[in-house]
Amino acid sequence: MPANVERVARTIPLAVTFVVTCVTLFGPPADVSPDIPHLDKAVHFALFAALALTSRLARIPVRWTLGWLAVFAVASEVIQGLLPYERRPDPADVAADLLGAAAGLLLAHALGRRQPDSRSPLPAVRDQR
Repeated sequence: MPANVERVARTIPLAVTFVVTCVTLFGPPADVSPDIPHLDKAVHFALFAALALTSRLARIPVRWTLGWLAVFAVASEVIQGLLPYERRPDPADVAADLLGAAAGLLLAHALGRRQPDSRSPLPAVRDQR
């Protein structure tokens, strides 16, 4: 596969994950059961773990991945505070986002170590600066 096609193919999962995250975070709030405490924190954690994993799949370096996800975590809460419906910024959501990002990076690292051959979709361990 040509290098530019491979590069585009690696970024598609990140783009799709980013769109899903934006729809989830910035769309009208879903009716969630109050019987499940902190469900929104679990959703934030999962979304940012997926973003971190797909960011590494797209071969964005770890430092850049952490950087853009940290900025996006804070920005998403500010944006939620500006939306016309019942969403309020919550510092605990930022914490869940950052923990999810760390978990996604750890998962990407573990998967990269398990598949060291050159066909692995994840960058090799030495590549993760």
